[in-house]
Amino acid sequence: MNFTSIRFLPFFFLIFILYHQIPSGYRYLFLLLSNILFILSWGPGCALTMLIIIAITWAGAMLTERAGEARTEQAGESRTEREEKARTERAETRRKAVFLTFLLITVAAFFVFRLKIGFAGVLGSVGLSFYSLQAIGYMADVYMKKTKAEGNILKYAAYVSFFPTVISGPIQRSTGLLKEIREGTAFSYELARTGVLMMLSGYLQKILIADRIHLLIEPLFSDIALKSGAALLFGCLMYGIELYADFAGYSLIAIGAANLLGFRLDDNFRRPYFAADIRDFWRRWHISLSSFLRDYVYIPLGGNRKGTFRKYVNLMITFLVSGIWHGNGFKYIAWGILHGLYQVAGSIVSRGRNPVGNSGSFLFYRLIKCFFTFLLVEFGWIFFRAGSLRDVFLICRRILFNFGLGATIADGSWINGYGMPRFLLLAVEIVIFFIADHLTEKHGSLQAVLDKRPPVIRRALYILAATALITGALYNYGTDPSTFIYAQF
Repeated sequence: MNFTSIRFLPFFFLIFILYHQIPSGYRYLFLLLSNILFILSWGPGCALTMLIIIAITWAGAMLTERAGEARTEQAGESRTEREEKARTERAETRRKAVFLTFLLITVAAFFVFRLKIGFAGVLGSVGLSFYSLQAIGYMADVYMKKTKAEGNILKYAAYVSFFPTVISGPIQRSTGLLKEIREGTAFSYELARTGVLMMLSGYLQKILIADRIHLLIEPLFSDIALKSGAALLFGCLMYGIELYADFAGYSLIAIGAANLLGFRLDDNFRRPYFAADIRDFWRRWHISLSSFLRDYVYIPLGGNRKGTFRKYVNLMITFLVSGIWHGNGFKYIAWGILHGLYQVAGSIVSRGRNPVGNSGSFLFYRLIKCFFTFLLVEFGWIFFRAGSLRDVFLICRRILFNFGLGATIADGSWINGYGMPRFLLLAVEIVIFFIADHLTEKHGSLQAVLDKRPPVIRRALYILAATALITGALYNYGTDPSTFIYAQF
């Protein structure tokens, strides 16, 4: 059951009603039951995979914390300062050894399930990349003493399996979501209102833009050797928009659903295609993953504290890990290396001074940087969309040496029978999508923009958005939507 399936909204509405009727002390149990039902909709194998990851990481965190606890002194026993220091060092060594052991076990289990090795071939891996990273982050937080190990395995299981985020993120921290599960949440009208608007916005992005682009460009990549470079370039550019609308839309639905249950989650996207450089892009795109890699990979490796060369090595390793996280195959490794090189090159270039001038020239300069950054990111998405590295090279070769723009426009192969009126409607929706992003970038949030409008206009816009969503859903009904692209990563 994904968020756009016909079963999800009745399922969520029932959970929303019942959750707020249950005494706060027992809500985590109801939440866990809801999580189990949600993950079981993907198959019992998916639930078993998650259960194994939960058991490993819960035990790992508990044993890590206990390994560092001071042993009770015997009556009459006294220690010198040196002996106390040695005892503390031994405890720290034990703690580190336990943490690293369970970290390796978790990573090994992740790859066994991801690659479907042995018995794992019959199990499911939906959401594995998201909840495994969340569980690893929890163990790391316990090791770094940012949070206490959760002794109640049911509360911990509710945290890892949290159904709004389990298959799509945002990846949550123990200092946020787990803390709220421990303390309980209460209904908030303002938070619920925000959640409804987020879910509506997410569904608009997913159904009216992402799913429609998917239907438009899917035929373009079926026989790439027979397609012109112009058609493939168009497909690659549209895929970048599809991926953004798909993932950002799904994240908004997840955050909105959590808000309705009383949980506060951070944004996962902040207008990434308005980024002025690659580093800025990664501060805006899949923020929960970017911050996780920064805090749990880049900084522990030494970050930028050990010299320029080591900083560049750490950047390359961090983005290599990102590539491996995204999927199996050399194309994901190549994508990670590419973004690592982008980061290194950006760090070198940023040493120079940006040109200064009046506001007009600065705005023009920023627009040029945003456009160039967009092209670099779009080139990287080819690795995601192509079936293999061989296909990546084939697409690039067709674009460079077999462009065929005139013939492509003349025969209409770039829209593959999609229909010009239908394409123009999609183009208008994309323009509105980016206008909304611009308003959000300028005013902080789209809700802030809407709140400044008169109530009559606000209601009219809500009705228009809901009507467009229902109409779009009915129009797409019976087609083969893209479900959720990131579920494959």
